Amino acid sequence: MRRFGIAGSSGSGKTTLLEALLPWLAPQGLALACIKHTHHALPLPGAVDGALAVRVQPSADQPGKDSWRLGRAGCPCVILAGPGPGPGPVAATGAATGAAALEAALALVPASTDLVLIEGFKQVDLPTLEVFRPAVGKPPLWPSCPGIVAVATDAVDAIRARTGLPVLDLADIDAIGKMVLRHAQAWAGQRC
Repeated sequence: MRRFGIAGSSGSGKTTLLEALLPWLAPQGLALACIKHTHHALPLPGAVDGALAVRVQPSADQPGKDSWRLGRAGCPCVILAGPGPGPGPVAATGAATGAAALEAALALVPASTDLVLIEGFKQVDLPTLEVFRPAVGKPPLWPSCPGIVAVATDAVDAIRARTGLPVLDLADIDAIGKMVLRHAQAWAGQRC
């Protein structure tokens, strides 16, 4: 199984990019899964206090939620990683935001999966594409976040002048898909 990250500030269009990328990847013959980081408690059936990751059935999720959108775009396995329900979010300890939460989520991915797209987890060192839109008004992640290998933006020329990283047009899903396949990294962790 290989993994690749999609990161960016809130409102930058990470899930929207994944909605366009998933239909491009599916015809490549890949079994796909998505892991989405959330800061919200996971009020899902089967979640327990302090849970770090919960596998959801995207078609059964609430229409309009990101996990539902990813399922509708063709992802058969969506895993949410974040704090469990109940008092005291796990995120307060950092456990739900870092490598431990990602490892817990990866362990839930079916063994038959070829590629896992990981949304969020910007501080975890894995090959990552930053979605950056200057109009959002937030600073870029690439100067301080490990693993960013390229930037996808709606302001290509302006961003090329600011970074030495490869810069891709957010509308060029073919180029983004090829870059993801080139940079996706093998994961050798433990499965549940």
